[in-house]
Amino acid sequence: MKKLMWLFTIRRRERSIVEKVFTRSLVAYMSKNFTQAIGALVDGIVIGKALGVDAMAAYSLVWPLTLAHTLVGGMLSGGSRNLYAKLAGHGDTGAANHVFTLAALMSTGLSVVMVVMIFLFLSPVATLLGARGENAALRPLACQYLAGLILGLPFDNAAKVLASYMGIDSDHRRLVLATVAMTATDIVGDIAAITFFQGSMFALGAATALGEAVYCGVLATHFLRRDRMLHICLKGVTDVREKIKTMFSNGTPYAVNLLSSVATGVFINLVLSSVAQSAYIAAYGIQRSISSVVWITYLGVADTVWVLASIYYGEEDRKALIALQNTATRKGIAVCGGTAILLVFFPRFFAGIYIG
Repeated sequence: MKKLMWLFTIRRRERSIVEKVFTRSLVAYMSKNFTQAIGALVDGIVIGKALGVDAMAAYSLVWPLTLAHTLVGGMLSGGSRNLYAKLAGHGDTGAANHVFTLAALMSTGLSVVMVVMIFLFLSPVATLLGARGENAALRPLACQYLAGLILGLPFDNAAKVLASYMGIDSDHRRLVLATVAMTATDIVGDIAAITFFQGSMFALGAATALGEAVYCGVLATHFLRRDRMLHICLKGVTDVREKIKTMFSNGTPYAVNLLSSVATGVFINLVLSSVAQSAYIAAYGIQRSISSVVWITYLGVADTVWVLASIYYGEEDRKALIALQNTATRKGIAVCGGTAILLVFFPRFFAGIYIG
């Protein structure tokens, strides 16, 4: 009897530990995913309230591209985490840090290339996104906003990789702090754009880019301490081509999912642009903006399970994996279900945040 009680106590403690780790990680990863939406979310609210329907419609046209904003960073962060966890689980921390370093550097470098390409083709990109036909007058506004927004693309993609690894050193608070700093910067920047730059769409986009730079900078302070398990290291790196191939291969599902969402958004914008007035495009932008916040809930659960399952699997801890599955199911239903209930019962309130 005593042995059974002892085993029950041990298992309950194990479940409690997994649940605490899951909860802390969930908050951190939801904060990380929130940063992907907060910049455009704040911009949407400010644009809708201060600049009116046409500006909101131009913002809506650019919105699908903001989803693709972190394509490289998201693909490489997701694609490298399993490989990192596998190497770290086998005690090869040097090779694991090489994977992290390659992911961070590649996401930044490829983002710079993307910025240059978009700058060179701003007007065609805006046209492709739906600023054509009867809504061709939206093209200058869309180009201005896009030009300011993409300045933060390298910072955003680098931060995407950094944020996804903060849990390795249990540095969850830094994610929350970085999110708060980014949000404050974006709000202040948008107020300045409205007050001092007469509501310039470029200034609004640049304010979001500045917020992304601040977010990345706060996360980078993680590496000021030398005792971190996670650190930038290229010395002695081997099998670079194989590691890069594995990262892109693992990150392909994320990229396909993201690009399908982008394609859907562009298609709907093109349909609305060809048959409807700018007010309908603006309304669709509001719906997409709110959806990006809803995604934070289940993406946060998915990211948390992804990372913790990789670690427990690498350690061959079957009990922890079962506890993780049960905890993720319970908390996932609670978080996602609660969000759905709020939207069902208070739709006018959420729409009124933007225009009304």
